[in-house]
Order: sequence, then structure tokens, then C-alpha cells
Amino acid sequence: MIDNTKSLHDEKVASLIKKYRDQGFTVIQNPKADQLPFYLDNYQPDILATKNENETGLIGLIIEVKTSIHPVSVERLQSIAEEVSKHPGWRFLLVTLEDIQAESLPGTSEELPSWEELINYFSQVSKLIENNNIEPAFLFIWSIFEGALRKRAVDVSISVERLPVIRLLRSMYSLGELSISEFDIVQAYFEKRNRLAHGYIQKLDSEVLPRFVTLVVKLLGEWIPAIHRSLLSKTVASMKESIETASQEYHKVMEIFASALNDVPTETKDRTLAVIKEISEQEGLTNNFNDFQHLMYESYGLSTESKNQQPNKNEIVLDDNAQIAFDTLPTQEKEKISHAISYLEKFPACSEIEFSKLDSISGNFIAKVGIYRIIFEFQPEKVTIIDIVNYKRIEMLYGLLEKAKGGLDSFDIDIKQCWVELEEFENLLCDNKELNERNDILPFFKGRKNLSAYIGWLYNPNNLCNQIKHEFTLSGEFRADLVVGDSVNNIYCFIEFEDATKNSIFVNKKGKTTLEWSPRFEHGFSQIIDWFWRIDDYKNTTQFRSIFRTENIEYQGIIVIGRDEFLSELEKARLKWYLNKVVVDSRKVICKTFDQLAIDTRSKLTRDGLCAKQK
Repeated sequence: MIDNTKSLHDEKVASLIKKYRDQGFTVIQNPKADQLPFYLDNYQPDILATKNENETGLIGLIIEVKTSIHPVSVERLQSIAEEVSKHPGWRFLLVTLEDIQAESLPGTSEELPSWEELINYFSQVSKLIENNNIEPAFLFIWSIFEGALRKRAVDVSISVERLPVIRLLRSMYSLGELSISEFDIVQAYFEKRNRLAHGYIQKLDSEVLPRFVTLVVKLLGEWIPAIHRSLLSKTVASMKESIETASQEYHKVMEIFASALNDVPTETKDRTLAVIKEISEQEGLTNNFNDFQHLMYESYGLSTESKNQQPNKNEIVLDDNAQIAFDTLPTQEKEKISHAISYLEKFPACSEIEFSKLDSISGNFIAKVGIYRIIFEFQPEKVTIIDIVNYKRIEMLYGLLEKAKGGLDSFDIDIKQCWVELEEFENLLCDNKELNERNDILPFFKGRKNLSAYIGWLYNPNNLCNQIKHEFTLSGEFRADLVVGDSVNNIYCFIEFEDATKNSIFVNKKGKTTLEWSPRFEHGFSQIIDWFWRIDDYKNTTQFRSIFRTENIEYQGIIVIGRDEFLSELEKARLKWYLNKVVVDSRKVICKTFDQLAIDTRSKLTRDGLCAKQK
């Protein structure tokens, strides 16, 4: 199997090299570090291809080839893609054996529509809706969504734009570009899209198209550049008008029919309803039938009478995520979930369903319904359905429930062991003039939890440091090298380690006498900014509360980068001024060299030891 996989990989590489050379590219296979145009942290691609075009200038491609047998670690390659995208004319490409087929070679032309073109396609969707061509409109919306998803991947340097759609969806979900509820909706609609595209009859419920349009518009609003948002607003306004008109006409017809049916004898009405229900289920239009039946009850006054008979029931409320999840369920499962939700009107005195308390969040419960789980919040006389998920996805939703109880690992610092680990750290610095983040620094601190935890205490004495996590990921998107936390006072320290080399903080550019800030330093600082933004954006979510036990935490960012011996006094003064003047979300960012971290740690350990002796 290994030989076969290698053979497939080598054949794909050889084929690409030939095709790029045929188009005039200069190609190097397995380029070494000194053959790459810029530093990529010891990464070696399969192919380096360059070509000078008269009109567009340099085209530079750094290509990684993967077979489907080897899982693609998109997250690992994203940092490479981000670094490559900083250099004009250069692109990082991930090529797999399963790539969608394009007319041109990967990276040699703009294969995806522009954002403006994608937005303009909406006008064509409006015309389809106006003519009641719902299924063709749905397929057209899907093409817009898929184009937007691939273009978003390119814009944020996630090298998956050529993957088959299902792998593209999973990759974009795992990296936080799609939320769990959005991913579930798209997966359900993907099945409908496949049936329509492959010639099967697939009738769509009346709410499917409006909900899909709403989702696509929401994602476009998040993804497109600000310059195109006014165009999006105008186009969407026109489309919504078409959808609302079609929906109003549809409901008007149903109201007329429901009112007329209520005037016929009960026996005839019941027989007619049974036939309509049977045909609706066969055509996959159960939601439409439920809407129609609800209109009948309203006109006949049955719903009001039913409410008056049972005044002591809990009020049942479905929040937006739960409603969307419910609407995308298969018909049979939807009926089961409906029954289960109706039982919750008597909660907690309902023996019909199995439920348990969600320990990580006060007042939240999980009800078991076949392969599905209903997550709900209970308050006196009110049950709020938070989400409805397949149990296979429950662990992803709540971050593996056991881990979600703390998010970080509980830890007690051993000061005696901390001294041992500090001496090992000092020896590491003494024996190595330069250190690589991935090969030297991260493995070192990962194996020395006491010294790692002490960093949080070192720069915030109020941090009890009873929690720790190396390579902590929030929402599958932003990874911190180290987080040290205090679960009592809700204080957390996010730490980013960078290289300890000559060019870690400043670099010498040709023709300039003053050193410039290095890409490594800017990368570390941007990581801090991203964490702060993500924390602020994510703090009201269920997963955030399950990790930190609260929506409000006190937090700080620390960058550890470079060596003292590579900095002149002037450069130290520049660094100090930068950190004193630049504030992120009203917070100063702490930056220390690895030498200064060792000095500060020894100094505080010594002071703490003296204080302990005096006591």
C-alpha cells in the first residue's frame, strides 16, 4: 500500500512538472530551503514553478501534492499558504488526485468568478423565482454558494479550492469558516442538490429556498470585501421581494383552500385531508401539508381551544439554530423530534423521553431521541430548544463533553520542579545560538508544564495558574501555542512562541540603513490580535461558556521571540516603544525575548523563595 501510494504521488508530480514546463514555467522538484524565494520554516514543497509574464509580471507557484490515501492536513498547510500570500505574484497550491477538473493548469489563470459576478448571478435567480422555477433556482443558488466557498478559501489562504465539494465543506467547517449549524444545513441541502442534479425528482418544501438564500446571503456578507456590500444589499433586496411575493401568493391559495375545506362535512374533510397528507408525504412535501393543516386549525379555532385546555404547560421556544436544524431533518425524524419536543411541555415531569443534565452549563439538558439529541435550556414555565443534532456530531458541537467541562487541563505548579525545568531552559539557551519554533521551542515547553504554567504567574500575579493547555484551539480556527488559566478568577494568558533567530524581530532589507520589523514578529503580533478578536466574537456562544464557565474572562497576550544578543540598544528601545504605544482592545501586549523570559523567571522564583523563607 505504501509503495502504491508513493507511485501515485510520484506520477502526479511528474505529470504536473511536464504540464507546467510545456507552458513555459521554470520548474524545480523538491526544492531545498535555499532555492525557495522566501523563508518557509523548513517546509519543502513538491514543486516550485515560476514564469515571467509581460502583462502580469511574475507568476510563482509553490505546490504540495497529496494523494487521497494520505489525509490532507489543511490546518498544517494554512500557515504556509498565509506566508506565501504575503508575497506579490506568489500562490500556494494544494493538488490532490481528487481535484475537480479545470480547463487550465492549477494557478495559471483565474478559474473562479469574481465577487461582483457572484453577486450579479442573484438577479438571474430572482427571475427563476418570479416564474416559480423553484428547483432550478435552488440549483443556481447552490452554484453561487459553492463558487463563494471556493473563492473564500483562496482569499483566506486555505488551499482547498480545488477539492471535491464534500471535502471542501468539511475542510472549511473544520477551520471555522462554517459554523456547526451552517454545516448541517449545507450537508442536508447538498443531498437535495445531488438528487436534482442527477435527474431524480426532488420536490422542495416552500421554506427550503428562502432559508438557503438567507444562509448564502449571510455568508456572502461576511466574506465579500466591503466595496461590494452595497451591490449585494441592492441585489438581495430585489430577490427577497420576489421570494416574498411568491410566498404570499402560495399562502393565499392555501388560505382559500383551507377555508373552503372547513365548510364541507367533517367526514368529507377528514377523508380529503388524509388523501392530501398521503400525497404530500410521497412528494416530500410534509412541511407544506403541516402549514396547510395549521391554517385550517386557525380558521376553525382549534388551536386556541387546545391552548385553553392546558394552561400549565411550559412554553416551548426554538431559537434560530434549532429552527434551522429542525427544518433540515428528514421527514420521519422530524415527526419523532416534534413528539419529543411536545413532551417537554411537561418537563421536568416527563417520563416519555430520556434526558440528562449537561454538567458543563447550568440549566442545560440533553434529550435523547433515536440518533438525535435535543439540547435545551429550562427555566420556570419555559423550555428553549438550543439545537438539534445527530449524536455523531454532539462531540464536535460541545468540544467532547468531558473536555468541555474545563477546556483546559487542571494543573498545580510544583515550584521545586519548576527550578529544574528553568535550569534546563537556561542550558537550552546556552547550548544553542538560534532555536526553531516547531523543532526546538514548542517540544521543549510541551514537555515542561511547570515552567510553562509559571509564565502566566510571572506576568500576572493574580493568575492562580491552575489550568494549562498547549496548542489550545478555539472553535477549530485559532490556535494558541500555550494558554495558562485561573478558573477561580477567570484570568487567562494566551502565549505565542516564535523563532529565536537573528531575524526573528528585525530584518535587514537591501538599500535601507534602518532594520525593518520581521515577518515572524508581525505574524506573532497578528496572532494576538486574532485571539482577542475571536474571544470577543465568540464569548456569547455555548462552546465558549462550556470551556471557560463564563462569558466574561480577563485575558492578556504574550509573545516570546528572538534573542538578546541579536538586538542592539537602539533596537531594544524601538521594541519597548512599540509595545508601550500599540494597544490591542485596550490591552498592552507583552513581548519578551527568550533570554529575558529566563531572567524574569529566575528573578521571580528567587523572590518567591525568599518570601517563603521569611514567612
